[in-house]
Amino acid sequence: QVVLKTFIAAESHINTQSNLLNLNGGNCFEIWGVDILLDRNLKPWLVEVNTCPDMSASSPLDRKIKGALFTDTFNLVGLELCNRQARMSQMIQSMNNPTARGSKAAGGGARPQGRVCDVLCPRRSSSSSSRAA
Repeated sequence: QVVLKTFIAAESHINTQSNLLNLNGGNCFEIWGVDILLDRNLKPWLVEVNTCPDMSASSPLDRKIKGALFTDTFNLVGLELCNRQARMSQMIQSMNNPTARGSKAAGGGARPQGRVCDVLCPRRSSSSSSRAA
């Protein structure tokens, strides 16, 4: 509830800035960092809100958390992660055999698995909207 109340309190300012820049929910997004401190009774206290949080990964746990954040963000805006080598192989195979486009031989079946460091690809259909593993 701390985070929700924080953004409700800032809603008019966010809307004003969005209107000044002619932005709407369909053409932009922003990632904010919210720092919460828990006291010994587990009561949450808002420390700060960052409009430009550090997205570098300094540890394996940090990489895992931020990788999931990137994956979720890209899924929300309509992009999915795909494996660069699999995508290139699929493109070459498709160029060599135009009749195989969309078939399993051309990679049209299962979606290649990706990592944060791989390339972003537009979604092909609503059936491919499952999360990257």
